Amino acid sequence: MVGKEEEPCVYQNPDAPVEARVKDLLSRMTLPEKIGQMTQIERRVASPAAIRDFF
Repeated sequence: MVGKEEEPCVYQNPDAPVEARVKDLLSRMTLPEKIGQMTQIERRVASPAAIRDFF
């Protein structure tokens, strides 16, 4: 949309309350993005074999 300003990203404002930042970020995320955040593999176990076998 030309001429329309984007909504400010509250989640990027370090001065905003944490609850407001979390609420803003979650409202912008898709369901697949939320699921992806909850199912990330830990870096210390992310071997090529683990990636191949589980992802």
